[in-house]
Amino acid sequence: SQQSYSQIVTETLRLGEPHPVASYFLQKLWSGVAGDSEFALRFVSAWFGTLAVALLYRLGRSLALPRSAAALAALLLAISPYAVWHSQDARMYSMSLALTIASMWLLVEGLQKERWTLWVAYGAVSLLALYTHYFAAFVLAAQGVFVVGMMIAAPRKRAACLRWLVAMAAIALLYLPWLVFASSILSGYKGAGDSPGIVAMVVRSLSALTVAVSVPSSQHVAMALLAIVLVAVGAVTLARRSSASPSEPWSPRWTLAL
Repeated sequence: SQQSYSQIVTETLRLGEPHPVASYFLQKLWSGVAGDSEFALRFVSAWFGTLAVALLYRLGRSLALPRSAAALAALLLAISPYAVWHSQDARMYSMSLALTIASMWLLVEGLQKERWTLWVAYGAVSLLALYTHYFAAFVLAAQGVFVVGMMIAAPRKRAACLRWLVAMAAIALLYLPWLVFASSILSGYKGAGDSPGIVAMVVRSLSALTVAVSVPSSQHVAMALLAIVLVAVGAVTLARRSSASPSEPWSPRWTLAL
């Protein structure tokens, strides 16, 4: 908080910090108002973690899920050890979570309502997500696959999909300068932990997203299997829903794909 914004950028690049600068900018702005106590520094993460719960509920409702299903999804996120952990940490992870959920929600709203204001908001939030954590790119890539599939399967939605393309072009244009400056970090960062194999990485990731560090490592495989079962049950349930035509956007088929 003692450095200028330009110094934050310079030091981030010089030290090879493996994250962009949006969260550092926000922390500097916030500390100027609230101070730099431990509570103040952790408050930002707690706020974004709470916001993520509300955004997930809105996303569920935008996908035409019942209120009970959307509320259950929000509840599971609210009590997720992984989400709670990062909502207590003075880092950018809960901010990244909230922004990527917001990006997904605005994408759905934009495709449904086809208003330019929604696409401007989508572009701004998605760009901020990229400037918060590089892995937001994977969320945008998944969105791209979904939108391309919609362009093929639902021709009447092509106009909305073209607006998405315009938004993505603007995002790419505004993100490119940072990629140029940070190219050495992106290509040369080797990480600060171990490098597990593919199977071990999948098990560890599923376990972390399910129960975080609240169970011994000996139970990680069981927790990973539980996560797979829950996802499979949800997928089958969505696939069997027949309240809407499969060709309609936001039918069970489209929800499952998203």
